[in-house]
Amino acid sequence: MMQALVIGRLVWVWFLLSALSGSGTGCDRRISSGIGAGDPRIDVRVGGTFSLSLISNPSTGYRWEWSNRPSARHVDTSGWSFDAERPGVPGAGGTERWIFKAISKGVDTVRLEYKRPWEKVPAVRDTAVVIRVR
Repeated sequence: MMQALVIGRLVWVWFLLSALSGSGTGCDRRISSGIGAGDPRIDVRVGGTFSLSLISNPSTGYRWEWSNRPSARHVDTSGWSFDAERPGVPGAGGTERWIFKAISKGVDTVRLEYKRPWEKVPAVRDTAVVIRVR
């Protein structure tokens, strides 16, 4: 079981961070994220947006949840979507896209956990991104 977890983490590390620089206003930052050795970090200006794209398969009951939302003071969600990898194929996975907006200057950490909402067990995956709002 431990070997499967290590292999799973290595796959996520490969997928970890594919950041595209945004416009001069700090808008439209996009990050593809997963489990990694350290927290990815991004800078964004107040009023700017960024998105996190995470592999997901809602047909299994799992989905990403923002686990530390109550403690976030400088960013908030402004949208969410799911893009199926193979539309129309039952059980196919895809990508959850979380869109965030910077609302005030400061530093927040956005921590997302991949879990079944009804289960009271630790998440099977998690990721964290440190956001510096300027």
